[in-house]
Amino acid sequence: MTPPSTPAPSLDERARRAFAAADKDRNGYISFQEFLESLRELQIAIPYHDALDRFSKLDTDKDGRVVETEYVNGYLRDLLGGNAAAPS
Repeated sequence: MTPPSTPAPSLDERARRAFAAADKDRNGYISFQEFLESLRELQIAIPYHDALDRFSKLDTDKDGRVVETEYVNGYLRDLLGGNAAAPS
């Protein structure tokens, strides 16, 4: 008998998992340094200024760090286009 398959995680859950993986020190936000480290781990090679621009777009309240909600909203916006908001 084949075991039942586990449903694939939702986009929201995948974004939350990606955030948790990037938040190395588990303080509830991603610093720019953690963001750069995550890009390296994922073998995403982009110029420094592009990484800074992307981080700045994620950091919607411009406090120099990206919290989970900002990250998830940015993740969904990138995947879905437009101004998608994270489900509550």
